[in-house]
Amino acid sequence: AEVFYELFQGASDKAVGAVVELPFSRGCELEADSVGMKIAAEACYDPAKVAGFWGYCARKGLASQPFEFLSTHPGSAQRADNMAAKLPAAAEAMRSSPLCGVFRDQMAQMARLDQWSRHVDSVTGISFYVDRRTGAREWSLPEDLRGV
Repeated sequence: AEVFYELFQGASDKAVGAVVELPFSRGCELEADSVGMKIAAEACYDPAKVAGFWGYCARKGLASQPFEFLSTHPGSAQRADNMAAKLPAAAEAMRSSPLCGVFRDQMAQMARLDQWSRHVDSVTGISFYVDRRTGAREWSLPEDLRGV
């Protein structure tokens, strides 16, 4: 009888633990998702991609548990909904991040630089640049792109 009591006691402790602790664990995971999305947005990663990722997982049935109440992690659909709700705040964090402004400026400058290709004249050995969009030839890069 004592063995059955110990088994019952152990099972009931685990059941109480699952009922009390697992929802807390899922809540922590949702909070971690939100914090991670905000940090990624401040580092110039598009927060809409994070929400889209969990939406994709939910549509495909990936990372979901049949008995979510027994899981330590929320299901994909719940994560997608949580991310969608947090998206405006994360997008604002991205817009207000000083790092992202610098990054956008550098990417625009790199795009301008990418439109130029460097060539070497086969006769003289002198290098020149060709604007891929217009076909214009220049002996040097435009002044604002030098040193990039």
